[in-house]
This record gives sequence, structure tokens and C-alpha cells, in this order.
Amino acid sequence: MNELVSPALFFAATLYCIFRSKFFNLQGVSRPAIALLFTLKMSAGLLVAMYAPVLLKGNDGYFYFSMGKLLNQLAFQDFTQFAKLMLGVYDQSNEYLYHSILNISYLSPYGDNETMVKINAILHFFSLSNHMSHTIFFSFIAFMGLTGFYKAIELLYPQKNKSIFFILIAFPSLLLFTSSIFKESLLVACAGMFV
Repeated sequence: MNELVSPALFFAATLYCIFRSKFFNLQGVSRPAIALLFTLKMSAGLLVAMYAPVLLKGNDGYFYFSMGKLLNQLAFQDFTQFAKLMLGVYDQSNEYLYHSILNISYLSPYGDNETMVKINAILHFFSLSNHMSHTIFFSFIAFMGLTGFYKAIELLYPQKNKSIFFILIAFPSLLLFTSSIFKESLLVACAGMFV
């Protein structure tokens, strides 16, 4: 029962944002319809999170989540090292931590994997280390990005607004790959907000 408290709070917060934020004032689309589409997106994210090891032959989302948890725990053990890793200060004093938490594959530094681990580390402070809460968060920011894309497209095709919004949210590859703890969620969020 306790494991559902954090996801329920995250879901309630997203619904509050959808019903209260001016950002979700969309011509021709009601707030309950927007909330329903977000619920569809969130549900797809939760399914992807559960079945990613089978469907995708691995789960980057779980890697980001678990490494974020290790980085978050470091904040309580050695805050100075935590702060250095979060700020991208990598030197001999934290080389082992850097390669055991942020860059296991010895890729070039400051990559997108590091960013995802750091975001998850911050989320662990609020999510009580619940994987579903992280999935809801990333589904929501991707949903905001897709809403941003919709607002731009709506200016070009105002007569087709409802169908365009539904297609953006429910298009299979967008629905699956932007509804969980994947880099694509963050990329769509940033790109949609920029547009």
C-alpha cells in the first residue's frame, strides 16, 4: 500500500497542473480530455517500465533509475562528492564514483546518460525511490513537450486541432518511447517547449 502513495501524489500533481495551468488552455480540447490523454500516456509508460526488459531487450530507464538512486544515497553519505558529481566536477578524488555511478561504460564525459542519472537522483528526494513516480514524471514532461508541439502545429492547421493532438499523444512510437524513463522523454519535452 505504501508503494502507491508516491505515484498517487505524483499523478495528482500532474492532474492539478493540467487543470490549473494556462499552458494547457488548448483551443477545442477540454481539460478532462487532456487529462484522459495524459492518463493514456502515463499508462503506456507504466506498461513499458514493466515490460521493457522483454520488449526492448534491456531497460535503460531502470538503469537511470537505479544509478540515480545510488547518486542520491551519496548525498547523505558524502555531500561534497555528491555536489561535485552533480555539478560535473570530475577529478582524481571522485574518479571511482564517477565511473561506478555516472559513466560505467567509460563514454565521453557530460553525456546524456549522465544527465538522466542526475535528474533521477534529484527525483529520488521526492519520489521515495518509487519507479512508478519517476515514470509518471517523465511521462508528464514529455506530455508537456508534445503539447508544445501541438500549439505550434495548431497555428498552421487550426481546423484539425483535436485529431492532431490525439495523433501526437497516441502515435505508437511517440506513446511508447516518450512515456517512460528514457532520454527521448526529456528530448521531446525540451524540443516541444522550445517550439
